Amino acid sequence: MPTTDPFQLDRALARFAARGSSFEEALREGSAEEHIFEALPAELDDEEFERLREQNPADPMAEPFLRWAGYLRIKHACVSARRRQSAAFRDARHPLDTPARGNFSLRQMRDAALLDAGKRGAWLHALASHSTEYQDRTRALWDTENDARERLQLSPLIAAKDTTRIVSAAKALLAATKDAYSELGLSSLAELIASGIGTDAPGVYPARLSPRSLADLFREGDWLAGLSLDEPRLPRFLGVSSFLRALALFGAALHDAAGHRGQPFALRRDPLALRSLCFGSLIALLPSQRIFAERRLDVAQKASADHQRSLSRVLLLGSRLAALRVILTAAVADGERAYRRAFSDVFAEGFGFELDPRLSHVLFVDSGALPRFVGLLAAFERNHALREQYDEDWFRNPRAVGELRAEFEAPARVELDALDIERGFTLFLELLKERL
Repeated sequence: MPTTDPFQLDRALARFAARGSSFEEALREGSAEEHIFEALPAELDDEEFERLREQNPADPMAEPFLRWAGYLRIKHACVSARRRQSAAFRDARHPLDTPARGNFSLRQMRDAALLDAGKRGAWLHALASHSTEYQDRTRALWDTENDARERLQLSPLIAAKDTTRIVSAAKALLAATKDAYSELGLSSLAELIASGIGTDAPGVYPARLSPRSLADLFREGDWLAGLSLDEPRLPRFLGVSSFLRALALFGAALHDAAGHRGQPFALRRDPLALRSLCFGSLIALLPSQRIFAERRLDVAQKASADHQRSLSRVLLLGSRLAALRVILTAAVADGERAYRRAFSDVFAEGFGFELDPRLSHVLFVDSGALPRFVGLLAAFERNHALREQYDEDWFRNPRAVGELRAEFEAPARVELDALDIERGFTLFLELLKERL
């Protein structure tokens, strides 16, 4: 048994998890040198970690403690590799003559590719051409993570059988939506980005995406009563896709804030954040519902069909890219060659054009791809259930809000629900068939 008191261990896990999140946030703006996340707490040192592994499996806290401890130990082992990867993206400057003259980081090139529609293709080419160092550091990060997992004798948080099930669902989604995607006639990544941003969606959106502007959309139903949210970093508004991503982040933060503070951290939260991601996706689905669009986004009835078509197209493209990320993430475990082959095969088959393979390490890497994809599909099922019980405007119904907040006070969901994935998949396809 651990020598550390369980309450002390739980507090140590909560603090260290917060430091890990703070470390990632600091890397957005700088090197995060001498960040406190580098200091491993005594409660998680090698000796205590081994004692955690030896706990009685019948102890209800044994698995949650070990899941969090293992997850944080791996993140801690990757601090230097993660810092070097971030620096290659954020700090390293590369001289360009075109599409603009000057020295640019990969982050600046990526942002320019999103913002500068006229030169998007040229910016993407520059991004791929100067990504060698970043690719190397991304591979090094993967190797460091695998080495740490082997050294600590930890299995992935998502079991192999569940990974297989999620990858199968991702491939099925690509196959089932192939015809709908083909009708868009996209022939380049620049066109895919332009179509996926969703600048043509009718409606009045916040000029600046902020927690306050998003909270105003949920002024009915006691969504925020008594809650203090950790404000997420929200994207810049480029189109409706930015708005949906912001809603997903806001929804996840709302979920986390509503957790019962009387519960241990290790039960209240889970490293995979499945329920949090599902709820974030649930909130992001609201603009695709007619009543929400009319009441919150001022979409006129005569523009409702255009609005729904635009959002459905954004969801189609976003879900297909999410499926691609799932397949790529699963391929990482099989090595670099398998990863590149998966990228080449899946992208050409799934999106109808070839893409510079160097971009596979820059634009399509997402360590949270599998739980995020599960959360998306589960959200369609949850939205359907809420509409059946409370009608289409469930987001305004205090009883629906109360039901959700009661769920969030229960221990975090850890297991994948195959039925949620299956039902969500079916409902997603029905939505696309109806609106596209």
